[in-house]
Amino acid sequence: MPINIEKVTNTLILIDIRTFTDDEFHNFVKKYTSLYSNLEENIVCIFSTLNLENISPKQIGLFSLFLLNMKPVHKKYLKHFFMILDKEFIVNLVNMVFYIIPPVAPYSCCKTLENALELSVNHI
Repeated sequence: MPINIEKVTNTLILIDIRTFTDDEFHNFVKKYTSLYSNLEENIVCIFSTLNLENISPKQIGLFSLFLLNMKPVHKKYLKHFFMILDKEFIVNLVNMVFYIIPPVAPYSCCKTLENALELSVNHI
């Protein structure tokens, strides 16, 4: 699956983002939003872009709209999130999107999954 969601613990979610189609992105949005439907406590998410090789301008727009729509939910339930970024073009895209739609939860950027998991211990 191009975008895989794994519940590591009740409060830690790992999202592995790979190159995806529009339909796969819509399936991800459904699964991701359902994570928040029965939460009893805030969560920490790790978004890994290590396997993301390509993203179209349309997909950047879809992702930006998704972030905008999720702002109230993220503000209420997302305690902290980590972005694993290892490609300069992805870093630049994330910076551009976050400039337009600032995150509502604290976040940290890492280069490896191991580093994100180590740092997440302080937030869960």
